[in-house]
Amino acid sequence: MGVTIEGFTLDRFDKWEADRLRKFQVAVAERVLKARVARGFDPQPLVVTDGRARKDYRDVKVFGVIEFARRANLAEAVLWARDRAAEISPVGPSKAGHYRDDHKVMIDNVEVRGDLKAKLMAVKQGQRVQLVNPRVYAALIEGKDAYTRWEVRPKRGKPGRRAERRKQGWKPKQMQGQSRQAPQGVYRVVFRELVRRYGKTMAFNFSNVKLSSGVKVMGQLGKGGKRGQRDQVYPTITFALKAS
Repeated sequence: MGVTIEGFTLDRFDKWEADRLRKFQVAVAERVLKARVARGFDPQPLVVTDGRARKDYRDVKVFGVIEFARRANLAEAVLWARDRAAEISPVGPSKAGHYRDDHKVMIDNVEVRGDLKAKLMAVKQGQRVQLVNPRVYAALIEGKDAYTRWEVRPKRGKPGRRAERRKQGWKPKQMQGQSRQAPQGVYRVVFRELVRRYGKTMAFNFSNVKLSSGVKVMGQLGKGGKRGQRDQVYPTITFALKAS
């Protein structure tokens, strides 16, 4: 004989139980956050709910994940990237390093001089902050063309430039970095580490830029394949704060 529960179906019971679990999880998350803030954690962190940034943590799925991420400080990220680039940079032939000591920070295409941290702290929304090395061989350290965003972030459904060039018969040696001390490049490595370290609160782009140095090199002009003198380009990491 079947059992009928008036006014309270199995579906309603499941929803009631799910709501209880969700409220419990939210309460635990709030309690942990309060304790961490008391120990110096960011009082207004970025909320990541079920893998989605800025989604209300109270809407977490049952047995989902609530994460409170410390907001990135632009100056902190840029200074970390500059120091990390210097740390893994090839050194030589001079003991001073040259390339290693020549990583520059630019704000709106102008090199920052003086108190770098103070000027980075004063950056306003819409300004562009970049890390670049003006040595003419900087691109060779990254690889034949691996420093372009085609390699880092291929378009959906399309292969990266490396995959295309493999099909064209390019040898790995032609595409890899030309420094034995940094075979994986420098800016490529720093870019990947930046994304892992600050990617929840900051956005980064890895591309190449022209500088006002006026350096010219032989290369392909446009898509037609014609070769001639063109502006030298330099591997660059661009920093931007994500909207809160």
